[in-house]
Amino acid sequence: MARPRGDLDPHGQAAQVLQRLKREPAGWQRERLLAVKLGLEGQLTLEEIATHLGRARSCIQRWLERFRADGLDGLLHRPEGGKGPASALSPELARALNQKVEARELRRAADAQRWLREEGGLSVKLATVYKYLKNSRRAAEGPAPVPRKKGPRGGRKRRAGLRGVPARRDG
Repeated sequence: MARPRGDLDPHGQAAQVLQRLKREPAGWQRERLLAVKLGLEGQLTLEEIATHLGRARSCIQRWLERFRADGLDGLLHRPEGGKGPASALSPELARALNQKVEARELRRAADAQRWLREEGGLSVKLATVYKYLKNSRRAAEGPAPVPRKKGPRGGRKRRAGLRGVPARRDG
C-alpha cells in the first residue's frame, strides 16, 4: 500500500505557482512549476506526472520535496556546478615548470613527471602532466592569434569547382 500524501504546500504558495506558471517562458523553471501545479491538483500520481513531463519519477519526487521543504525559492534554485577539484600544482611550482620547459631542460612529459615528483614532491599521472604542460604553454603564448583571410572573399582560394564541376577559367 502506498504511503499517504503529505501536505505539498505548507508555505501557502499555490497561488504564486499558478501566477508564475502563466508568465514563465518555456524552460526548466516552467517544467518544475508545471510539476508542482499537477502535484497540487492531486489528481495524478508521481508516475503519471513524470510520464506527462517526460521525466523520471524520482526527478519529480525530488522537485516536489524541494517545494515542500523550501517553497518556490527552493524549487527554482539551481545549484551551479563546480569547477572540479583544485589543481595540486601550486603557482610557484607551475612557474618553475614553465621555466624548465622554456629552457628545454625537460624535453618529455616523463621528464617533467619525474621532476615534479623529485623537486615538487608531487606524484601525478602522465595525463595530468600533459595537462599541466598544455596549460603552461597557453599561459606563455598569450591569446590565440587571429587567422588572416586568404582569398578575396575571406575563405580559401578555390582550386576546383563544386562537386566535380571544373572551376571556371578567367581568360
